[in-house]
Amino acid sequence: MTELTSRLRAWIDALDAEFLERAAAVRLAVIAPAAGQHLLLVGPPGTAKTMLAQRITEMWSGKLFSTLLTKFSTPEDVFGPLSLPALERGVYARLVEGYLPTADIAFVDEIYKANAAILNSLLSILNERVFFNGAERVSVPLLSMIAASNEVPDDDEGLDALDDRILLRVRVDAVARTESFTRLVDRSMAAAHSRPPSLTRADALALRVAASKVRVPEATVKALLELREACKASQLVVSDRRWRQAVDAMATCAALDEAEAIEPAHLGVLSHVLWRKPADQPKVQDALALALDVMGLSTPTTSVEELKALLEESARELSKLSGRAQQQFGGGWGGQTDSREKVEADGREAMRKAKHVVVAADAWLVAMESELQGRGKLWGPFWADVWTRLDIHAKRERIRTHDFITKRVPAHMPQLASEWG
Repeated sequence: MTELTSRLRAWIDALDAEFLERAAAVRLAVIAPAAGQHLLLVGPPGTAKTMLAQRITEMWSGKLFSTLLTKFSTPEDVFGPLSLPALERGVYARLVEGYLPTADIAFVDEIYKANAAILNSLLSILNERVFFNGAERVSVPLLSMIAASNEVPDDDEGLDALDDRILLRVRVDAVARTESFTRLVDRSMAAAHSRPPSLTRADALALRVAASKVRVPEATVKALLELREACKASQLVVSDRRWRQAVDAMATCAALDEAEAIEPAHLGVLSHVLWRKPADQPKVQDALALALDVMGLSTPTTSVEELKALLEESARELSKLSGRAQQQFGGGWGGQTDSREKVEADGREAMRKAKHVVVAADAWLVAMESELQGRGKLWGPFWADVWTRLDIHAKRERIRTHDFITKRVPAHMPQLASEWG
């Protein structure tokens, strides 16, 4: 497996270099064919969704199929034209060669424009890998379908069955960071990127065999139970099929790491499995944050939620002390403020608590860096949104750089300042 995983990682590195701020999409695009799952790229026009899908078709050797669906698309555009000789014999059959039923990798742009005639045939292909060509039931070789859309459909459009068969999904937006935009518009950096050797169908099947041997630890099962309850509470509908396929996706991540069991970092792929609409992503991120506790990644004394609450409480207490110190030392003394000794005593206790919670936050951040963004940072992009959502680092910095500590204490309470340091 070492040689195969090295080639897969080489493709991840190559795609990371070409596609700016698309790290999660790149990893999902590599996982999807290897896990036998399908991927949806959602985002506005001009965000490289089609280009990324094209690179995936280059990544895997074999038969490829690509189409753009419109409201005028017909089944012939996707599944092949009717065979006239067969019709003359009274047989209803299609000439499928070169179309979706014979493809190893398929790219379907504007997937939600499919009409009912196309949609009904897609369902069995995506899930059972079967196409009904007239009266004949034909097995299809499809490894994965990469779909793209500018938007997701409304709940009342009757596309739940299609959505449920597309396990992996990622929002693809315009580049946000200044350095990424600079690279984007710099023509000197638009040189052709190198391509690692293509992967084969045998490679995908070998990785699936390796993934099938990955253990699912008890901690992972508990975390999934926690996630299921959190999804129910947030009214996120996740079918039994998706939960089972989600385990396969996590196992594929573990196989790429050559790990014997699913580890906490591999749960990050669920941030691209458990939602249907992009607006629901924050709910999934919050649920994953709770699952960290179940996986044993909380600090020794507090859970993630408790740590966040402690950080917020410490910040509020320091703000109150800052106001009292301002009155005491900023000209507000008139018998209505606390004594200097009282402010110092309360400040000492508040700073002791604040220092304790900052130390706990530091321990948590170190643990997360090691567990979730380890593995050569391979799966870190899956946790990026969860990491931002938790905002532990920002809350910790809010305390460390608080006005009471950086201004009030050094100016008026040097002994207290030295104790903080």
